Amino acid sequence: MSIPVTAYYRNANYALHAKRRFGGVETTTYMLLAVLTTNYPNEATIKQLFYLDFVKAFIVENIGGVEVVGYMCGVIPNGENSKMRRADRIFGPREKTEIGGLDKWCDLLSDGGFNTFGKSSPCVITSAKIGEIQIAEVSFKSAFYLSSSNFGIEYYQGGSWQNLGGGTSLAANAITYFGITKESIAGLKAGDTLTVRSFIENAEGKYTSLAINATIGVAGPLSLKFNATYASYASSGSVYENVYPDFLPLGDGVRFYSNLSMDTTPKSLDGYYIHSGKWYRLQPESGTDLMIITAHGDAVAGSWPSGDPGNTYPDPTLWIGYIFDFAYEYDAYINTCMVNHSGAGRVYNNPINGKVYRNWNNITNAFTTLFTGFIMRNDDCVVLQYNSGDFIGVLNP
Repeated sequence: MSIPVTAYYRNANYALHAKRRFGGVETTTYMLLAVLTTNYPNEATIKQLFYLDFVKAFIVENIGGVEVVGYMCGVIPNGENSKMRRADRIFGPREKTEIGGLDKWCDLLSDGGFNTFGKSSPCVITSAKIGEIQIAEVSFKSAFYLSSSNFGIEYYQGGSWQNLGGGTSLAANAITYFGITKESIAGLKAGDTLTVRSFIENAEGKYTSLAINATIGVAGPLSLKFNATYASYASSGSVYENVYPDFLPLGDGVRFYSNLSMDTTPKSLDGYYIHSGKWYRLQPESGTDLMIITAHGDAVAGSWPSGDPGNTYPDPTLWIGYIFDFAYEYDAYINTCMVNHSGAGRVYNNPINGKVYRNWNNITNAFTTLFTGFIMRNDDCVVLQYNSGDFIGVLNP
């Protein structure tokens, strides 16, 4: 939305002009006069909507019995309202006015003061730790006559401001809200300073709020399972408790502390760790007492570290049938062939040793409990007997 000509005295067909000479060069600037409308019917409202310090009636004339008033508008030099517009909107001459009981000089504005930036509220960081970085909702208000093309929250990193998120359009004279919730921010780890600000852009330029800072804390605590030799053994290993990583998601280069204050280091357990379906190689960091991740991968066969026995385990054959442990259960159920019963059980065949197991860990490919009992296969009602994982025979008469 552009500024309508009806916002100006004589539909913008009248302007004051001022001539100035600098270094022998004469320049002329022009100032349009504002008029009040139903949207801003008084001086107080026009000041509020367009971030003005000074509004003064300049011309009064009578056109066809209707009194028309033109207004000069201005801002205090280097004041807060002067920052809401481009510097080249300054007309040149200044006008004195009383503000707060004191005489103040104000810069008059060439466009009637109507071209302004949008405005956004300062950021409030409600949480600043790895795993939970939160910035409360910020309000974004577009200029009265100008739509906004971009708005959001940005952070300072690597010598420049980076966009954390926001929106790409906001209609003129509209307001919206946006906040941030992130696990982590690229390039920032625990102990680093998070510096953020809000911004909003339109054809007039970019407005930015004051920047605020917070120190990022560690995540956690986490509990990891540990094995010194093989990653695939770690899922059933000892528990490494209360460690605090300096970044999430976990990956190479992430360091661990033993408390939220980051002033002590965890016990050095050089080896392999399992957490949330991933394996991690942790080693003491050179030059520090910290443990650091040097390698990681998925905790599945084929993705364990080179030489890990977990990569040689075959996928087990899964048998689904009706499992019972005692002969009298077989005697009771065999005549009905289990057709009236539900609740399929599972056993797992290890192709390497030919034994059948009651349990299989899909993380480590470990077969954990040898099966003793009876299996009735679904497809043909044949009952098979096993003892300590070994096939004994068929029980069907």
